Amino acid sequence: MPIVERTPEACFDRSRTHVARLLAAIIPSEHYVRCDRREGTLLATIAFWRGDEATTIALDTRFGRLHFYLAQLLEVVRDKPREYRLCTRRYWYRLQEK
Repeated sequence: MPIVERTPEACFDRSRTHVARLLAAIIPSEHYVRCDRREGTLLATIAFWRGDEATTIALDTRFGRLHFYLAQLLEVVRDKPREYRLCTRRYWYRLQEK
């Protein structure tokens, strides 16, 4: 189901909240999911943050400690005069040793 709201900010916030809840349910972490809007555009990036740095989340697995990275490039598209729809333009994820 698409995310549709009255403002671009509401779209980005709803997406960030959804991603944060989903990840909190499966990955215990002190990191938080932040949505950074690119000034003057209808684009934003969601990623894990610790303080002021985008970061990975450490996971202890049966294969040892791995680090999980996730980011999404989002764009808001105006469908009607007061209706905006969120689109995922690109996403990145990876598991790495460090």
